[in-house]
This record gives sequence, structure tokens and C-alpha cells, in this order.
Amino acid sequence: MHTTKTSWTERKMKSTSIWYDKLLLISPVTWFGALEHMQKSPFTKANPRKLIKSVISLVLPFLCLRFLNDNENSRHLKIFFVGRTIQGITSTIFPQAYLIALACSTYIKFRQPALPEALDCLNQRIESGRCHHYGRFDVFLPEANDDTSAEDTIKGLILLPGALVSHVAYSQVASRLSDLGICVIVVSMEPLRMATSKLGSSKRRLAKIRRKVQRRFLLGKTVNWSIGGHSLGSFAALKLMKEDSQYQKLVLWAMNNKTSLPYILRNSSHPVLLVQGSNDPFCYMDDKALHDFRQNFPPDTRYQTIEGASHMWFASASQGDPV
Repeated sequence: MHTTKTSWTERKMKSTSIWYDKLLLISPVTWFGALEHMQKSPFTKANPRKLIKSVISLVLPFLCLRFLNDNENSRHLKIFFVGRTIQGITSTIFPQAYLIALACSTYIKFRQPALPEALDCLNQRIESGRCHHYGRFDVFLPEANDDTSAEDTIKGLILLPGALVSHVAYSQVASRLSDLGICVIVVSMEPLRMATSKLGSSKRRLAKIRRKVQRRFLLGKTVNWSIGGHSLGSFAALKLMKEDSQYQKLVLWAMNNKTSLPYILRNSSHPVLLVQGSNDPFCYMDDKALHDFRQNFPPDTRYQTIEGASHMWFASASQGDPV
């Protein structure tokens, strides 16, 4: 009976999540998150601060006009401000709004769905009670037995997806990690699937997810949390490792040196694991670039190269190979 109740709850939460993802598309938080991400791109000139300042500069004069007397001078001022407003909208707000729409539509268009193998794995784990699907995140639990249930300490890993990749695509690798006794939380980055603080990987949101999972499934246990990510998710994980003291270890998959790191962990005492594929063109580095890249991490960082693996090898997505 408990399994039936849980399944009904998860189906309800999944249905709610679909509508919630659609609502997020019209959220100003999503718009400015997409605009902020585009601001870092060398191909665009998006500027969220400029947009905000433009809106304030256009609205403020009209607020002041409300306190003026209705005479000929005030009418002339109103006409003047209307003209400047139209000019400001066409020269500033419309271009920035166009960039927001362009960013959102581009991210949605190139999103990578999970392969059928990943969906089958997720469904099998849900049926066995080893996974709980909440739409906004999936929880993969270790197998319960007499030995592990008596332990007071358990390992936990929060996994952040790569750019445009469905979090369901990590079901297979998360399942294997849970078989090793690790509680794995794969976080959804819907609706744009970009792991940035404004678009789903904020410290506050992940802390809320951790508390929810710990109250529901790990009550009474001490969890040693680690944070990890794939591709763009690895940069978000690196940032969160610096911001949140709850994380004890850092796992980076397919991180490259093409983008400046948000934080340098050279003097960190936390263990770091960096895994890359030998056939990953995004992670190719010559000897000098590799040396400079590794200077950003602690001396005892563990580096692992998987022979034959590509950039998308870590996820079962449409443009990658099954894990």
C-alpha cells in the first residue's frame, strides 16, 4: 500500500512539474537568467543591468508627472516624455527583449532528451522503490538491507546536468552509483536546462532539496554530501563547492578549460575528482594548457581519463552514447 500511495504522489507531482516548467518560461527570473548567461557569451551583447536601468528611467518620469498640475506646461512635458519613452523602448527595451526571446527559444530548440534506455532504467528503479521521481529532481536510494540500515552515516551526491541535457539522461549512472551505497539526487534544470544560479542551481534551491530528501528518506542518518556536475553542471558544482560548506567532496565530469573557472580551489582541503573522456574535443588540451588548467585545483586532485569516451558519454542523451 505504501508503494501505491508513493506512486500516485509521484505521478501527481510529475504532472504538476510539467505545468510548473511551462510557467517558469514566462517568469522574469528565467528571462534574466537567460539574459545573464548570454551576457557571458562572446557572440551577444546582452546586458541585464542596462535593461533594468532603461525600464526604471522610462517609468520614473511618468510617476513624477502624476504630481504635476493639469496645465499646458504639464501637457507639453507629458508629450515630451511619451516621445522619449517610445524612443527608449525601440532603442533599448525591444533589442534586449529580443535577446531574451532568442536565448529562450534557442535553449529550448536544442534541448537533448533522454534515450529510451535511461527512461527504462528510471521506470525500473521507481517500480522497485529504489528511485523517487518528483519532476524537479530524482532521488536514487541505496539498496536497503540489514547492514546499511543500521549505519548512521551515508554518502550523498547531488548531480547537476550538462547544458541542454535532460536530468533523466543520468538515470543509468545514478542507478549504478546508488548500487555502491550512495544516495544520488539528480536535479532538473528545466525549463532551459542550463545549470546556472539563476536557472536552477542556486545554493538556496539545492539546500532545500537536500533537506527534503533527508527528512523523507534519510531521517536519523548523517549524510556526507558531495556535489558534482557534467559539463556546464561541473562549473556550477565548482561554484557551489566554494559557497556551501555542507559539501565535502567535488566531482567534475567533462570540465574543460574553454571558460574561466568561477572559483579557484588550489588551496582547498576537500577531495576533488575530475573525470574526462579521451575522445572529448571540448576537453582537449596541449601540455601547457593542461598544466595551467590543473593549477586551479588542489595538488592531490584525482584525474581520471576514460579511454574512448566522448563529451556526452556521461549521460544517455540523444546526441550521446548510452552510459
